[in-house]
Amino acid sequence: EDSEKSKEEASKHEKESFAAIEKAKEEAKRIVNDARNEANLSAENIRDEAKKDAVLARKKADEEIALAKEKARKDAKDEIVGVAIAASSQVLGREVNEEDEKRLLKDFVNDVEER
Repeated sequence: EDSEKSKEEASKHEKESFAAIEKAKEEAKRIVNDARNEANLSAENIRDEAKKDAVLARKKADEEIALAKEKARKDAKDEIVGVAIAASSQVLGREVNEEDEKRLLKDFVNDVEER
């Protein structure tokens, strides 16, 4: 009878041990899955931030290029106007006065802008 009791208790402990092991395995799986999900989410957030940074960098570069183009246009226009006024003075054979300069400049700029 004692032997049977001991056997039953051992069987009960064995079942409890297996149940505890299974529970621990399930908990370990859950922890690994949670860690994997968190790592994936973190990686996705890093990718999103990198994309945002790239978009902002591209936008900034585009703005800088546009500003540089506009400055180059203005500088070229100023240079051309200067050359045109100097050429006009030589063609007219006299110093170009302020009124002539304004008229020539206006005509020249209009002509350049039309082209």
